[in-house]
Amino acid sequence: MKAAWGIPFCLLALTAAAGCSASTEVAPDVQQQAAAGQPVTLRIMHVMDGSHPDALKAVTDSVTRRNPRIKFDIQQTSTVQYAELLKTKMASGAAPDIVFGKVSEYTDIVKAGQIFDLSGQPFVDRMTDEVKKMMTVDGKIYGIAEDVFTLGVFYNKDMFKQYGLEVPATYSEYVRVMETFRNNGIPPFARTYKEQQWIRLEFLSEWRVIAAQKYPNFFLDIQSGAAKLSDYPEFRDTLARFAKRLSYKSGDELGMYAYQALQSFAGGKFPMMILHSGNLTDIRKNNPEGHFGFFASAFSDNPDENKIFESPDSAFMITSQSKHKAEALELFDYMLSPEGWNDWSTHVSAIPAMKNAAPAKSEPMIDDILAYQKAGKITGDVFLYTGEAKKKEFEMYQQFASKPGVNVDEFVKQWEKQFQGTNAP
Repeated sequence: MKAAWGIPFCLLALTAAAGCSASTEVAPDVQQQAAAGQPVTLRIMHVMDGSHPDALKAVTDSVTRRNPRIKFDIQQTSTVQYAELLKTKMASGAAPDIVFGKVSEYTDIVKAGQIFDLSGQPFVDRMTDEVKKMMTVDGKIYGIAEDVFTLGVFYNKDMFKQYGLEVPATYSEYVRVMETFRNNGIPPFARTYKEQQWIRLEFLSEWRVIAAQKYPNFFLDIQSGAAKLSDYPEFRDTLARFAKRLSYKSGDELGMYAYQALQSFAGGKFPMMILHSGNLTDIRKNNPEGHFGFFASAFSDNPDENKIFESPDSAFMITSQSKHKAEALELFDYMLSPEGWNDWSTHVSAIPAMKNAAPAKSEPMIDDILAYQKAGKITGDVFLYTGEAKKKEFEMYQQFASKPGVNVDEFVKQWEKQFQGTNAP
């Protein structure tokens, strides 16, 4: 029996007079087209890789089976080309129906009226409050997410057991774990620093949690020039802990690609790897039977402070140019249904963005992450740097990782100088 997700539900929300602003209404000709049952093809453009394209196809195939007049043309592009390609298509009036990306990084096109306002659509309330926050610009919701991610330490349970180690709950315990492996001739971490984003990821596994709890506007204030890095002693302390971890060498960090580091970690060469939770699918592909777990990047000796953040990696958004908004809303309605989540999570081991949802298949690493949710040890996320500031940020992490024994205080001053003049989005 089919659940009551679908176009009548969406159209009702769109055409009801109460609770919907003009920007969320579907044009009469679009409503007539939907009512007439004319076939449509929804064009979707995205940059997802790994198993995520398979998950999207499973969802869209289900929508087509439920409503055969809706077809899909899905275009996967590279991250490098995506932003410019999207803006070119929008400028020429050839925007796809649905686009993909971080709402926070596309505020320019949102504020230019290029993205359809989803505020008032009933399905948006199926997302958690923290996810909705990251979909919001100026009080309006512009995207949906199927899953969320976190950053933290993935570990080899067998190697921990071999050396009598427990999951560290405090920073001091975390250091003892690192020391134990080093003293036994085992580099504690697999690292992949050939690509700058992985260096940034390791630092942000701590700093995003600290910033979310204490300084939610940190990145915005730094980028706008309203504050300086030296105004935040915790930022300096986080860099110092990063330098401490870097002192535990793993070999050719700066020359290793991500796939090589993941293979080495999954194969048991290293006991820990600080990762994006989206990479756990790659761990499983490299070692389907391996015993792996997850814990927060501990930065405090108060275990209650060592939390994880959760955030949507990106969002699906409907363009204002789309002539098939009713059908796009039907897709979104299904994506945020139990059936849609089941389709998605059958292909991707992920953390649900919906309330009260569980993955379709059991995965101990996901279970460890969900345990933080149940314990209330979760923070929301913060908006990160954009534009030139983001580019400079990547460069500074690369410099930091390539200079062993760097003076942290001097590096903060150097970073501040580099950030001068980058306060434009």
